[in-house]
Amino acid sequence: MDIHIRELSRVDRPALEPHFLALEGEDRRLRFGAPVNDEAVLFMHCLTENAAMMHLARKQAMEIVVESGEADAWLTLLPADASSHFGEVFAQRVALFDYALKQGRAWLGQGR
Repeated sequence: MDIHIRELSRVDRPALEPHFLALEGEDRRLRFGAPVNDEAVLFMHCLTENAAMMHLARKQAMEIVVESGEADAWLTLLPADASSHFGEVFAQRVALFDYALKQGRAWLGQGR
């Protein structure tokens, strides 16, 4: 089965917080590297020398505070509105359609 990975865009941001907050304890630990509470979701802490994480934080327009060689960053999300709600519904429908196509392709491939 093919797994497609894509970079999340600003359009995806409104869905991130509810997704992260819905994760159970073990899933949060695996995602964030430690058990985290609701306040720590969408929060990043790293050493300033961690160029990859600093690049990701800047690329996602996170608010970054640097002190004593460490960096903390937050992603500020806009409140949900009708546009973001319908965008999420549309994205879910596209994902379901994509999944159905892949399942159909996998099913046809088994018949060979």
